[in-house]
Amino acid sequence: MARLEIVNTARERLVVVTLSRRNLLALLHKLEMPGSSRQLENNDCYEDGVQTPWYPGEEERTALPRTTLVLCCEDDEEHYGQRTFGPGAMHPETEQFVAGHGGVGGDVILLETSGSTLRRRSDDADTGEEA
Repeated sequence: MARLEIVNTARERLVVVTLSRRNLLALLHKLEMPGSSRQLENNDCYEDGVQTPWYPGEEERTALPRTTLVLCCEDDEEHYGQRTFGPGAMHPETEQFVAGHGGVGGDVILLETSGSTLRRRSDDADTGEEA
């Protein structure tokens, strides 16, 4: 399944999740599968290059806690439905690919300041007004 790598530095904690194409496609398929939990789970996890314990009780022999990666997916409507704005824009070729496979297009959000208030300029574009 996926691999989780946690890298601790003095200033931050970096979390890297690596999926194979096969597992990414499986996760996408789960969006369409009725009754699916729409998630993948795995305990192939590393912290600072050391594999975390796989089995319950193993954490007693190491300083690292047992770690489980849970990757979940949801429809775009679920994911972006509560936001004021939709997803951010991506590279144009990526946007085209996403749209061609049923994904929601990204918003180009242009903000202007009015005193200390930010407002969305892209709303003006719909009215034909110049931003």
